[in-house]
Amino acid sequence: MTNIGIPALWQNIVDSIASLPPLAGYLLSLLALCLFATVIGEIIQRRAMMQHLQMLSEATDEQSRLIERMRRSLSDIMEIVVTIENTSRQRTRAEQAAPLPVAAPSANVSANTNALAASLRQELESLRAEIGSELPEGPQRD
Repeated sequence: MTNIGIPALWQNIVDSIASLPPLAGYLLSLLALCLFATVIGEIIQRRAMMQHLQMLSEATDEQSRLIERMRRSLSDIMEIVVTIENTSRQRTRAEQAAPLPVAAPSANVSANTNALAASLRQELESLRAEIGSELPEGPQRD
């Protein structure tokens, strides 16, 4: 095979196209245009896919961070539950070793409940008064 340079190859292609009938030249031009449009369309589609993949990657990373945070929170909660359970077991063992009189705890619980209820009533009344003072003056609806 002969070693042909690029200018000679190009001239050969141009001569081949020039020797074609006019309709074939138009069809060849149309084919080249379609090929060019297809290549450009593929490039645009690949860019869009790359952007979409990057967005998906960022969303996956964010979800991974959220899952890790939730896992740590769950781990902390489990530690607290275990601590409360151990404290409860120790308290139960201590109560079984030295039981308290039955009347004393119920009276103490009743007094604490009444004090808590009174405190909550006072807080509710103060919030009601504060909200009432912040409401604009206007006609009351029934």
